[in-house]
Amino acid sequence: MKLISLAVFSIVLSGCQLTQLIDDPGSMTRQVQNNHRDAIDQLSNKLDNWFTSSSQQQLLTDAKRSLNDGSGTVYQGVDKYTASRWQLHSDELQWQALQIKRPGDPRLDFAEPLQFIGLAYYTVEDVTLHSAAANDAIVVTTLKAKSTFIALGKDSTQQWLLVQQDNQVLGYMRASAAKAGVSDKTILAARPLPLKADTANDLSRNDTVLPMHSILGFYGCKNLTLNLAKAEKQLERIFTLCQKSPQIWFLDPLADS
Repeated sequence: MKLISLAVFSIVLSGCQLTQLIDDPGSMTRQVQNNHRDAIDQLSNKLDNWFTSSSQQQLLTDAKRSLNDGSGTVYQGVDKYTASRWQLHSDELQWQALQIKRPGDPRLDFAEPLQFIGLAYYTVEDVTLHSAAANDAIVVTTLKAKSTFIALGKDSTQQWLLVQQDNQVLGYMRASAAKAGVSDKTILAARPLPLKADTANDLSRNDTVLPMHSILGFYGCKNLTLNLAKAEKQLERIFTLCQKSPQIWFLDPLADS
């Protein structure tokens, strides 16, 4: 099954490099959360030890510019108060595959891999949710305007969102009928993808037992190399950051470094 899924990915990614397939970590969820918190704490402490607040903000802005420009440009700066210097650049985008499980309507179709985003959205109008990312797919439910939900992922056309509420997948909706609640976050504030449902909820709202669906998707990551220097002191760290949206990159809690 995984070999077939990866073959599908090779078409979807159109030549982009797929680095690995990660299964839903299940009981490792708490460990993943702890790993992410530790990575944030380590980066934040290093920045505090080297730079003033204004320089930290500039460094983090440069980091997102580097992640988004795709040119390998080296960004650098100096703190005029501490004389600490930074230099950073990012590598090319690499794709990681992830297979997760979610309860949902048995009519839902997950044949096509998704691009995972895991962002909070709200509907701007009343919408119908479909069993697949297509206008002619079965209508499975509806959402009222101003409903909030997690957009678990987008289809390959970027025109459809997979809707999740209370750890349950409800169906696909047109992306044009919803907006992201937050469109920009710093690297230190961005949270990792929701790899695992918070509870083992396999019941619908009317207590009907729902099947658990295996959902295959991918997300893009880059290695960011950060060099710090002050007088004779030098430090180099490599961080793996993954993308939810153009302005939201998070430290990957599954990275080895």
